[in-house]
Amino acid sequence: MLFQIFIISTILLVTLLALLVMTLYGDNFSKYLYSHQNYQKIIFVIIYSIEQILFIVSSFLVKKTDEINTLIVSLFALIVLTTVTAQGVILEAINNNNSKQFAEQSKKFSEQRFNIRQNYEKQIFQLKEYISEQRNHINYLELKK
Repeated sequence: MLFQIFIISTILLVTLLALLVMTLYGDNFSKYLYSHQNYQKIIFVIIYSIEQILFIVSSFLVKKTDEINTLIVSLFALIVLTTVTAQGVILEAINNNNSKQFAEQSKKFSEQRFNIRQNYEKQIFQLKEYISEQRNHINYLELKK
């Protein structure tokens, strides 16, 4: 019985340590997660499956008292909630990375558009000057005749 509680507590501790690592290495971790989104999803499916298997096995192995079963159910709920929180943190990191990339691309696009517009206006101005010079030249030639 204590062995099952030890296993469940260990899983909880590992999950909490994973959350701590995610918090400490924020940006690098979010970039890594963004580039490995599918692996992250698969890993969480596996984690949820392992948690459920441990809960089922613990429930069948421990048939002593209601208090122990209540403890097992409580620990299972705590572990699942912690895992869901970890997944939420990871999804938020991925979303933040997506937002940053979108903002960077928008800024680059706006700058390119502004530069193209300036170049276009400069060329239009130069073309108008050239046309004006050509008209003046034609008028001069007509007056000279």
